[in-house]
Amino acid sequence: MITTHMMTGLNVLTGSLAVLVLLGMAVTPVPASAALFGFVDTSGYLRTVEATSWQTAIVTASNIHMHSGVMLMNSAARLDLVGERI
Repeated sequence: MITTHMMTGLNVLTGSLAVLVLLGMAVTPVPASAALFGFVDTSGYLRTVEATSWQTAIVTASNIHMHSGVMLMNSAARLDLVGERI
């Protein structure tokens, strides 16, 4: 026979396990996948840099033009422009 006291204990245990699982998911690092970003260098050529975010891409882009941003190079059409003067 299952009593109300046993059900309450089971609910507390289930709730505690759910909280632990959620905390574990929040603490476990997620591996970031790098993406290819394009930018214009000071000579006016389109160059690429591999980074995990656009912020990292801007910081690590060597010789980036002061008015250049970065763009995600997610299509073959954009990759054809790499090395071309913009």
